[in-house]
Amino acid sequence: MSERAVNLFLYVEEGVVRSLGAVTHDLDGDDGQILAFLRSQVGVDASRAPRYPLPVTNIKSWLGVDVEQGLPFDMYAYLERTGKALPLFECALQAVKAPLRPLVCITPVVDGKPRIEILTHVDPPSDPVTLSDEFDGIMKRTDWLAAYVTPSGLNVHDLLGDDFTDAIKLLYAHKHYVSAMKLIVSLVDTVAYLDLGDVKDNYVTWLSKYAALGPVGITPSELWEFRNAILHMTNPLSRKVLSGNVPPLCFYIGATSKAVQIDRESGTKAFSFEALYEAIIDAIDTWAKTYSGNLSRQLEFIKRSDTVLSEGRVGRLTSGTTGPSESK
Repeated sequence: MSERAVNLFLYVEEGVVRSLGAVTHDLDGDDGQILAFLRSQVGVDASRAPRYPLPVTNIKSWLGVDVEQGLPFDMYAYLERTGKALPLFECALQAVKAPLRPLVCITPVVDGKPRIEILTHVDPPSDPVTLSDEFDGIMKRTDWLAAYVTPSGLNVHDLLGDDFTDAIKLLYAHKHYVSAMKLIVSLVDTVAYLDLGDVKDNYVTWLSKYAALGPVGITPSELWEFRNAILHMTNPLSRKVLSGNVPPLCFYIGATSKAVQIDRESGTKAFSFEALYEAIIDAIDTWAKTYSGNLSRQLEFIKRSDTVLSEGRVGRLTSGTTGPSESK
């Protein structure tokens, strides 16, 4: 029994998707054979496919962006990587009388030339896949998104756990408290960038928006100055602290109390490591929930997260390499 399969096309000009295309084929065979045939026809189908306009109204309600002048191709790329590309072609698929769950190949046609090498599938990735070969083919990276996209959306909580907070817990368990504190204050840098972008005062803005620092006994501005000093000099003496504009901070470890301690002579505030960690984790949990069901926010997160270095995105040499030798 034959199956109606579809070659779908995005017509991209100067980095913007201007229109869509669809060509059907009634084919026999298993999925692999049908997909192979669709690929073989891309060059022919791309030039003869009827053109369909972008569903501007649907995209506006779906992504919250105006695409009257076209959909940025990089935004489509994030849709494709999260397995949400097919709804873009809903009108085209209806026009060609495609079945409810068609077997399709999606091919960008960039400035008149099909980009066959990046044919895509419509389901979300289920395993990390090689994203690129670099350095003459000896280094590979994987697409981090494959491990954290779920049918309900992006799992921000687990992503940050694997990449950041697990390392903090490990250092704390081994009593490397200063190193753990450096990771905590730099984690705020990362989530502030992911949420707000690289803008002035994003650190303090993010803390003010999501973190309840009152029980810790410090303010967002004080933590920012502490962060500047401990990351750069491993001391609490930022320029504003030295000038007397901000009180110096230090931290203590202790399970019996989480109250801030203030030295009467110097004005130094000693806050609880545990209290700050809990406040930051609670803030991250609150912030992560803002992505639930919000595809536009998720796409923004993915775009920024693609630039972040973390454990899951370290390049791996493919052969002929050894790890660093241990000091004797």
